[in-house]
Amino acid sequence: MDKMEFEDFNPLDFLELSCELNSEVLELKSSSSSVKRTIFSRTYYAVFIFLRELLSDNTDYISNPYGEHRRLPNFIERKGPFCGNINEVVAKDINILKKLRHQSDYYLEVPSKGTKEYNNWLFYNTDYAIDVANRIITLFKKHFKNS
Repeated sequence: MDKMEFEDFNPLDFLELSCELNSEVLELKSSSSSVKRTIFSRTYYAVFIFLRELLSDNTDYISNPYGEHRRLPNFIERKGPFCGNINEVVAKDINILKKLRHQSDYYLEVPSKGTKEYNNWLFYNTDYAIDVANRIITLFKKHFKNS
C-alpha cells in the first residue's frame, strides 16, 4: 500500500466494511467464523479510532498508545460530554465491543460450560455489535456537529 492510500483513511470505513461483510457473510468463500470475527474486530476499531481522534481534537483527552483501550472508555465514563448516565452507558457499550473483539481475535474455542471464562463470555451477534457501534458514533457526531 502506498503512502497516499494508507493515509487516506477514515476509521468509519471499518464500520462500513463490517456492514458489507455482515450482509454478504453467506455468499463469501471465507468461513463464516472468520468473517464474523473480522466484523467484531473492525466494528470495535471503527468506534475506538473515531472516538480517540474526536475526543483528542475536542476535549482534554490525550491519546497515548499505552493502555489506551482501557483509558478511552474510562475517560468517557468520567469526563464524557453527555448528561445523566449516558457516559456510563457508552463506556459500557465500548467495553462490550472491545470484549467481542478480544474474544474474536484471541480465542479459537468458546470456553467450557461451567467455567469462569464461559460465565464471562459474551454471546452477542454481529448485528448487535454493528447496531451498538452505529448508536455510539451517531451520538458523538450529533454532539460534536462542527467537528
